[in-house]
Amino acid sequence: MNRQKAFADVVSIDAWHEKLSAKTAIAALHADVVFSTARIGGEVESQVRFRLSIKRAELVVIIPETEPFAVDKRSVARMGDVITMTRSFEDTTEVLGAAGGDAKLAISPTKVSVSANAKLQANAKRIAKQKLRGTDKRASIDVTYRFHNGENNDRWTFKPEIGAVLEGRPWDALKSPLLKLVDQRTNREKGIAPSVRLEIRCLREDLKIEDIEIKNSGLWEKLVNREGSKNRLKAAEAYIKNQLEEAGLEAGDLSDKFAKITLGEVIANNGRVG
Repeated sequence: MNRQKAFADVVSIDAWHEKLSAKTAIAALHADVVFSTARIGGEVESQVRFRLSIKRAELVVIIPETEPFAVDKRSVARMGDVITMTRSFEDTTEVLGAAGGDAKLAISPTKVSVSANAKLQANAKRIAKQKLRGTDKRASIDVTYRFHNGENNDRWTFKPEIGAVLEGRPWDALKSPLLKLVDQRTNREKGIAPSVRLEIRCLREDLKIEDIEIKNSGLWEKLVNREGSKNRLKAAEAYIKNQLEEAGLEAGDLSDKFAKITLGEVIANNGRVG
């Protein structure tokens, strides 16, 4: 099952675990998550187009009760490795230097003249600039792990550390497994191997919808534009809800800022081929 086609340009997720066998009961679970700003509504039949990005989201690992998988708690990535961005800064301090020597100011009816020695001329307005240079390494995406007691699952919350929306990867998926799964079947040589599902979730208020345009002229455009941007936003929300529902994903009442949304879900596959 792979339900992430609806908004794959906004967030994509690829998940896999090491191969299980009769001799191998423990497998590391990996997930590659990538966020970006997407241009939505490019298909011909769409009545609206806009830009969509995510301000906050969470990755949830779900093991159904019927699946004989367990999580090795000691292996859970409480804080994942991050990709850092370098922000340069410069602090400039201006110091007015003291002038050396004497100056004489003579005023005549027609002009103002200043007599001073050469040293005073060179240092009358000396400005010394002290520059401090440094770098501040910050993760592009801040990650917080927590175990959700209500749903009994592990999840990682993402929020932007730089900028207003999520962009890029929160971790290196190859180097940083999320956790280790333990196959609890008594006989691993028979039957179907257990499965684990991963979901990307957010709330309505976590979606950033911009640059909304009604594509087709006529009655539809007149109706939507009658009350300005409010109706254009409703058109974009209707598009999002329709796409999610067609993909079989959760989409609540998008007029409610706390409505729960599932942007994508995948079943982790066996990462080894052959």
